Amino acid sequence: MISKIMSLDFIQLESHWSSSCNQPGWNSPFVLPSWLKSWWHVFRGNSKIFLHAGYNGNEISGIAPLKRDGSLVSFMGDIETCDYQDFVTFKGAEPGFFNALLDYFERKDIRNLELKHVRPESATMKYLAPLAKSRGYTVSHRAETVSIEIDLPSSWTDYLNILDKKQRHEVRRKLRRLQETDGYSYYFKPGLDPRELERFLQLFSLSRHRKAGFMTPRMTDFFKMMIEQMSETHSVYFGCLDINKQRVAMIIIFDYNNTVYLYNSAFDPSYSYFSAGLLSKVLGIKESIFLKRVRWDFLKGNEPYKKQLGGKEINLYNIKIHIN
Repeated sequence: MISKIMSLDFIQLESHWSSSCNQPGWNSPFVLPSWLKSWWHVFRGNSKIFLHAGYNGNEISGIAPLKRDGSLVSFMGDIETCDYQDFVTFKGAEPGFFNALLDYFERKDIRNLELKHVRPESATMKYLAPLAKSRGYTVSHRAETVSIEIDLPSSWTDYLNILDKKQRHEVRRKLRRLQETDGYSYYFKPGLDPRELERFLQLFSLSRHRKAGFMTPRMTDFFKMMIEQMSETHSVYFGCLDINKQRVAMIIIFDYNNTVYLYNSAFDPSYSYFSAGLLSKVLGIKESIFLKRVRWDFLKGNEPYKKQLGGKEINLYNIKIHIN
């Protein structure tokens, strides 16, 4: 039985992370203290922080990383920067935690929750939404977008075999073309060196066909702080493709809980003949297989290349709860 819900600051959140990071409740990079702190510092706007934890005696049993705007509560984050979100919960404690949290919402005159984007197996979908419905609250959910991911096999050959014949041929053909250069290299590099982010931003500025206006000064500030903070947990890396000692493409990845998350990418369009942008992902998948990771997550969005490289869709849901 959860005895209390208490507010947290980021120092306390980091302390909880340090003491429980090996538990599976911290289920994605987007709930880590380093991520949440970076997002809040840059993007909080007029929102009020609503960061709380549930306790069973002295033991923590759940964390609600939320923000509040009047009577509306939502996850700390936004759909432009956070691919999916959730509560941090620990096995067996979910019903008690969410019951106590909903009681707390009622006492604080919170009437509306909007929680997006959440995965089908999230604590939000499995526990909170059914519990809210059983209390007579108005609950709605709809699939709003998709994430695309690959369950990685144990070898590169096995990965190629999961592709259809046409795509397998295309990947091999592009790799052969790359091998015909005077030399290329591909490697994951830790995010500690700020010069690598500058290289990434330079490549991103060359990719004019990409999202117009995405890399604003504020977004740049977020990337800098987020990568600095996430580097402290050794979870952010750059995937770097060099051709003839020239950096031609980069990806930003999170390597977390045996999953590699593709967060962003950039490339030099003058190397399109070598399919530098696509191969930076293909070689990232190959490197992840070598590192024995079990999943490659392309994250949100249904760009065709993700399925062509073997990805499968996962629905992401928008949950709305009205406390009557």
